[in-house]
Amino acid sequence: MPSTGDFVYISTMLELADWRPEDVKIQASKVSNTPLLHRPPPPPTSPLPTHPRTTTLPPPIPNLLSCHDYKGGYHPSESAQGQFPAPSGPIYTAAHLHVIDTFVYFSHSLVSIPPGPWINTLHRNGVRVLGTFIVEHDAGSAALSRLLDKGSEGEYMFATQLALIAETYGFDGWLMNIEASFPAEGFRPSELQAFLKELRSAVAELVPGGQVIWYDALTVLNQVHWQNGLTLLNAPFFGVTGGLFTNYRWREPQLEATRLMANYMGRVPDIYTGIDCFGRGSLGDGGFGVGKALSAIRKAGTSAALFAPGWTYEHFDGRNFDSVDRKFWVGDGGDIESNPVKPVSHFVSEKACGGSEFFFTNFNRGFGKGWWVDGIKVMNTPWVHIGAQSILPSKNPRNTDKLKWSFNDGTAYFGGTSLDISAAAGPVAGGVAFCPLYSTAITANESSIRVAYFLPERSPTEVLEGEVVGVYYTSNTAQTQTLLPLPQTPGAWKVITFATITADPNEKITELGIYYRHSPAVTALGFKVLTLGYLHISPIPILPERPSRITDVVSASEEEGGSTKLSWKAYKHDFSPAMEKLRSLPGCFSRKTGDFASFLVWRGGGLVGVSYCLEYDVPAGVAVGDWRVDGVMWGGGIVRGSGGR
Repeated sequence: MPSTGDFVYISTMLELADWRPEDVKIQASKVSNTPLLHRPPPPPTSPLPTHPRTTTLPPPIPNLLSCHDYKGGYHPSESAQGQFPAPSGPIYTAAHLHVIDTFVYFSHSLVSIPPGPWINTLHRNGVRVLGTFIVEHDAGSAALSRLLDKGSEGEYMFATQLALIAETYGFDGWLMNIEASFPAEGFRPSELQAFLKELRSAVAELVPGGQVIWYDALTVLNQVHWQNGLTLLNAPFFGVTGGLFTNYRWREPQLEATRLMANYMGRVPDIYTGIDCFGRGSLGDGGFGVGKALSAIRKAGTSAALFAPGWTYEHFDGRNFDSVDRKFWVGDGGDIESNPVKPVSHFVSEKACGGSEFFFTNFNRGFGKGWWVDGIKVMNTPWVHIGAQSILPSKNPRNTDKLKWSFNDGTAYFGGTSLDISAAAGPVAGGVAFCPLYSTAITANESSIRVAYFLPERSPTEVLEGEVVGVYYTSNTAQTQTLLPLPQTPGAWKVITFATITADPNEKITELGIYYRHSPAVTALGFKVLTLGYLHISPIPILPERPSRITDVVSASEEEGGSTKLSWKAYKHDFSPAMEKLRSLPGCFSRKTGDFASFLVWRGGGLVGVSYCLEYDVPAGVAVGDWRVDGVMWGGGIVRGSGGR
């Protein structure tokens, strides 16, 4: 299997034919360990008042696909073990995953296998991940001459290979992008249809929830002729796959024709109408103008596909990336209704964060200026690990909000980031302000909420009369927010659990956030009221301290004078009913790493790196010896490992 440093991809059909699942034994760090978290159905309507719209809009776009074409793919920041330490400068990440349903990793290699860190973060956030099979130009015809080869039992051997690759590396299917013609002799569209049908079936069998999407390029006439929609020339290929990703040079009459034809086939949401974020002929010219195309797509009722949303980084060379990316995806905090430039989130359906019974976030962004464990700083250097990104807030602060959140990279409870909650200057109606963080659809019955937080030290003159800060949630059954006040002692990290928050089996938590209250007679002056380290919702009120045991670390040199590989194993230790229930919850157990979401790799008391498998390749220049590995549970608890040998 070809491998360049930390990445695995395939460049030729011969390499694809020779690939075997056993190849990953020497590439464990490149395999995802995080199962796809299936998002629960959209939150039931809450009786709480919402911000009214001034206009009546069509239903939101049902599904949004993001095709990652960031600078051609496979960058050091996406490497399997991250970068510890990392170079300075902004890092491209996907911070607004709550609006995305499917993520395609795209490069110009024949077979693009998504890097493990991307798969882990996307799965943690409930986003399906596809690799890309692409053939281009005249050179692609040579590859296509073999694509329909059959094995000894009449199976399409490359359909089998592609399905096995997705299963082995832990992603969810393929975008099939054929931008070349098959050799003219003997081409039959029905043969390609049969191949695609078998590929779709094989992926569905091996990958739960797997998907195969066809790109609008090759037609049944064996010509690369982009249709910019669904037509008789590409419908046969759409008919045997899970979706059609259309080319992006469509206009509204073509989109309406696509809708009519897809409606006849009963598959309007399976059309992913393409938009190029760099423009290049797209309606609205890309960039912040994608809203024009998304508005037309919403009227038509199809799904949408954004190609190269890395525009938010590339077009500006990374300058002000956070604010540019936020404006593109969720807005800049202003009034969206009155602003002609509308963000992506305005057009798509709102997704629930977390699972139906389990939710955990430590606000990690996938990079940081240091690393903290239980609120203690254990590493002082910048780092990057795309796979460490947690579930980030889905509720974006508005400029008029009295209580707002912001990321804090100067301290954390675990990882590199915490969340600051700050009160704006000026009076608050009723003395209570709310800071929404997440839309959820979590079963509230018998659930517990666990919070890590600290209150900042303030002078006596800054402490307001009747001041209280706490967690709140809304539900589909309550007429008001449920308030859970936190102990108000400032100055140090605390962890508190609110056990069994409701006994109603039908109640769902639909929104989760922070509230702040003070006497209505007092005017707040604008200051930080709380720093959050993590939020955790689980039906298990007390987590077992040692659910699994981690063996000693074994150190072995791969070859004389070569690199050193560490390895260890994790065995189940706690078989109590509570622990077995936790393991049964989606997103709380891995076939690869069991009870642990990740591992901290220590040498001599200092943190060296993070692993998402049962091994670690020691970076060059790091001395060998005195190793320890600690396991990090899916709910944030840490199990200390023993030493190494």
